[in-house]
Amino acid sequence: MRRRRKTNDPYSPNFFFEQWPPKTGLFFFFRTLPQSPVLLSKLPFLFILFLSLFPLNVYAEEVSLQKASDLIRSGQIDAALKILQSASSTKNTQQAHRISFLMGTCYLKQKRWKEAKACFIDLMDKYLSLNDYVEKNIILCDHKLGNHGEAIKRAYGFHSQHSMSRLLPYVRLLVVKSYIAVKDWRNAEILIQKMLKNKEKYNTAEIHGYYYEALLGKGLTKEAYKVLQKIYYYYPNSKEAAGCKAKMKGLRKKNPKLVFPKPEPIMFYKRSLSLANAGRYTSAIKESKLAMSDHKLSRNLRQKHYQVQGRSYRFQKKYLNATNIYKTYLRKFPKGPRASESLYQIARIQWNQGKLNESITTCKKLTAKGAKDKWAVKALRILGGIMENKGEPDKAILYYNEYLKRSPKGKESEKLVWRVAWLNYLKKDYQKAFNLLQKNLKEFGYSSHWGRSLFWAARCAENLNQPKVAAEFFDKLQKTDTFGFYGHLAKRYLAEKKLPLPFKLEAQKAAKPPVQKVSKQVKKKAETPKLSTAASYHLARVRELTAMALNYLTHKELKYVYKEVDKKNLEKVLWLGGLYYKARVYGPLLFLMHNYLIKVPPAKRVELPDEFWRFYYPPAFLDTVRKVCAKYGMDPYFVISLIRQESAYNSWARSSAGAMGLMQLMPKTGKKVYKKLMRGKRFKKGLLYDPELNINLGITHLSKLIQETEGDMVKILIGYNAGRKRIGSWEKRFKDQKGEEFIEMIPFGETKGYVKKVLRNYYNYKWIYQKGKAANENLSLQIKKL
Repeated sequence: MRRRRKTNDPYSPNFFFEQWPPKTGLFFFFRTLPQSPVLLSKLPFLFILFLSLFPLNVYAEEVSLQKASDLIRSGQIDAALKILQSASSTKNTQQAHRISFLMGTCYLKQKRWKEAKACFIDLMDKYLSLNDYVEKNIILCDHKLGNHGEAIKRAYGFHSQHSMSRLLPYVRLLVVKSYIAVKDWRNAEILIQKMLKNKEKYNTAEIHGYYYEALLGKGLTKEAYKVLQKIYYYYPNSKEAAGCKAKMKGLRKKNPKLVFPKPEPIMFYKRSLSLANAGRYTSAIKESKLAMSDHKLSRNLRQKHYQVQGRSYRFQKKYLNATNIYKTYLRKFPKGPRASESLYQIARIQWNQGKLNESITTCKKLTAKGAKDKWAVKALRILGGIMENKGEPDKAILYYNEYLKRSPKGKESEKLVWRVAWLNYLKKDYQKAFNLLQKNLKEFGYSSHWGRSLFWAARCAENLNQPKVAAEFFDKLQKTDTFGFYGHLAKRYLAEKKLPLPFKLEAQKAAKPPVQKVSKQVKKKAETPKLSTAASYHLARVRELTAMALNYLTHKELKYVYKEVDKKNLEKVLWLGGLYYKARVYGPLLFLMHNYLIKVPPAKRVELPDEFWRFYYPPAFLDTVRKVCAKYGMDPYFVISLIRQESAYNSWARSSAGAMGLMQLMPKTGKKVYKKLMRGKRFKKGLLYDPELNINLGITHLSKLIQETEGDMVKILIGYNAGRKRIGSWEKRFKDQKGEEFIEMIPFGETKGYVKKVLRNYYNYKWIYQKGKAANENLSLQIKKL
C-alpha cells in the first residue's frame, strides 16, 4: 500500500495531523526560560530591590489589571478600556505587554477586529510567555476580517511552534471555518473527519454543523441530511439544533425526487431524554408524546417514554400529571421492568402531598412484591417516615428495622441506624439510643456520620448520668472532628458545661482579619516540584494569566499542571493550592483540599498547617463583603460562609433552579432588591453575575431575614434555603426541640445539611482568622433599620 507523503501545503488539512512532533517545539519552549545561572542567583536580590523602589506603583498596576479583567468578564468593556488606557503609560515592559493583551481582548469582545489585530501583532515575539494566545487571537482576527488564506498559513505555523498549547483544537476549528468560507469543501471535510476521530474535546454539535455545510457544498445532499438528523435528535440542547428542522424541511422541498432517511424511533427517545436531562421538561414531554403517537412504536420504547414523562412532571412539581402517567404505565404494563419503580414514585408523591393513608396503601402493595425487589425495600423507608409524621415512633422503628434486615450494609443503612437511635433519644430511651450509636461507631468507623453518632452518643451518656463517658466522647469528638460541625459543638460542651454553641450572629464592626504568617516549614517546602516539559509550559502560562487576573483562562491551564502533581503529598498539594489561590480559582481549590483531607485520618487532621485551612476556607471576596456588611453591622464571616456553601465562590455559578451568582439569588429576588437599591436603573439578569452587585443585593436580602429572626442563624439559613414560610411552620411543629435538637428535626435533608455546613463554615472562619475569638460568647445581632 502506497503511503501518503507528508505535505507542507498550508491549505491542506493533513498538516495538522502529519507534522508531529514539530522540530521547533522544545526549542521554542526553552527559548523563553532564563539561561544564565548567575542571573538566576541574583534574581531574589534584584526583585527585593525593585519592590523597595517601586512598591506602590506595582501594587496599583496589579489592582488596575485585576479590575480591568473583572470588568471584561462582566461585559463592561468601555470601563475596562478606560482603566487600561490610564495605565498604559507604565515603564514596566512586562506590564505594558499585559495591558496591550487586555486591550486586544477588549477589542475582540467589541468585534473591532482591526484594532485587536494591531494590538496582538505588536506583541508577536515579544510576549513569549503567552505567545500561543497572541497568535491564536491574530488567526481569529484574520478569519473575521476575511483573510482566510493568511489565517490558514498562520495556523500551520501555530501547530509547529505550539504543539503543547491547549488552544490547538480551537485553532483547528478556525481553519475549518476558513475552508468553508472559501468553499474548499474537500479539505474542510477531511479535517472535520479527523477532528471527530481525534480524542481532543470539541463542541461536537458545532463540528457537525460545519460537516453539514461541507457535505452540502460537495453536493452530498443525503449525507448532509443525515448529519442534520444527528444534530437534531442527539444534540437537542445545542444552538446548532435550533434551525435543523427548518433546514431538513428545506432540503426535502428542494429535492422532491430524493428519498431521505426517516428518523428511527430510538432517535425520538434520545431527544426527549436529552431535553429532560437539561431541565427542558415541557419540551421533553411534548416530544415524548409525539413519539408515542406512532402506533408501531415498540413496547420497550413506549415504556421508556412513560418514565421520561413521569420524571419531567415530577420535576415540574405537577404531581397530579406525574401520578396519572405512572398509573397509566401500571395499567398497560403491570409486569413491566419499571412497574415497581412507578409504584414507589406514586407513594413518594402521595407522601409529599400529605396523603399519608393513600401512600401507606401504595407502599403496602409494593412491599407485597417480596424482599428481593429493591423498590419494595425502599418503600419501607417511606412507611417509616410516614409513621414519624403521624407521631408513631414505635411503628417507624419497626419499619426501619425491617429495612435494615433486608438491605445490604452501606450509607443508607448507617443513616437508618442513626435514625432509629434518634427516635429512641426523642422517646427518652437513652440507653437504647446509646447502644445503637455505639454499634454504628464500631461498624462504620470514621464515616461521614462519625461526628453525628459520636456527639449524640455523648448526649445520651450525659442524660444517663454518666458525665465521665460523655466527657470522654466529647473529647474524642473535638480531636477527631476538630473542624466539623459536631466538633465545634463538642468544644462548646466541654468549655461551657452543657451549653450549646450559640446560633446567634454577633453585631460587630467588620475588621480586617489578622495577617497569617507562613510557617518556616512550609516556606522551605513550597518549591516548584519537578514537572514534565508540557506541564512546565502550561505553568508558565498559569503565572502570566494569574498576573492579569484572567482566572477563567488560568483554570483551564491549571488542569494540565494538576494532572502531574502528587495529590497525596501535602507539600505539593499546598504548592498547587497556592497557584489556585493566587489565581482566585476557588472551586477547584476547595476540591483539591477536600480530596486531600478525606484521606487524612481524623485524629491527624488537627496537625495540618494553617496554610491548608486557609486554602480550604479562603477569605474570598472578603473586602467587598466587609464594606457592605459594615452598613448593617453584620459579621462578614457569616456571609462568606454562606457564599462558600452556595457557590464555592464561583461568581458565574447557576443552579438548576435558576439561582445566579455568588449568593445564588433568584432573578425575582434580585430584581426586587435591585429596584430598592438602584432606583431608576434597569435590571437585567446578567447583572447578578457581577460579584460586587450580587454581594450587595444578597446581603441586603439577608439583612431582612436577620431582622425577622432576631439574628438566629438557624432560622436565617432555613429562610434563605427553604423559604421564609418554612421557619414558622417548623417552629410550631418542633416547638419542644431547641438548638441542635431542632436542627436534627429539620424535615428537608438538603436544608438540614445546608444549615450544618454553613454553621461549620462560620465557626471555622472564626477559628482560623480570629483564633476562636467571639466563637465561645453568647452572641446576638442587631441590624440597622433600612
